[in-house]
Amino acid sequence: WDDELAKALGEYESLADMREKVRAKLFASAQREKTEEYNRSVVDVVIAGAAVKYPPVLLQEEVDDLVQDLDRRLREQKLTVNDYLKIQKLTLEKLREDLEAPARERLRRSLVLSKVIAVEGVEVTDSDLTERIERIVSPFGDNSDRFRELFQTDAAHRSVRVDLLTEKAIARLRKEISRAAKEM
Repeated sequence: WDDELAKALGEYESLADMREKVRAKLFASAQREKTEEYNRSVVDVVIAGAAVKYPPVLLQEEVDDLVQDLDRRLREQKLTVNDYLKIQKLTLEKLREDLEAPARERLRRSLVLSKVIAVEGVEVTDSDLTERIERIVSPFGDNSDRFRELFQTDAAHRSVRVDLLTEKAIARLRKEISRAAKEM
């Protein structure tokens, strides 16, 4: 390992530069992972204490969504749900039954976060949306305009807004938990 190899591997000026940049990326990645883990824990604690009721049809719709997500991922691998069922020796009914627990958890999480958003008056401005889209597309450099176009659909805007609302709701929960912990 020397400076020439580092230069050949990427946009590094030297081996020391490569090591520093890789170390910084690894640290940032570990920090993001820890933050995401803490955020999940915060939401899990809130959900555990919440009385969440919903009609059975909502659970079935959530299972439908999970089946559709699985189908989409399988199609990316040139497979279908039927192929998956054959490979796993499952029936569609058994698959749906297996997906009920994660669907229930996802539904509970969604309903609790929706309630937090409503009660706390969490909002996403057009400026928030534009800023997030720019943050997503900017790493693509010269191709960022092409990716920016992909985010100009109503569906893409809804998706980014939901992500931002969720992040803001979790930030509010974190702040509230931190405040409550200080009062103890």
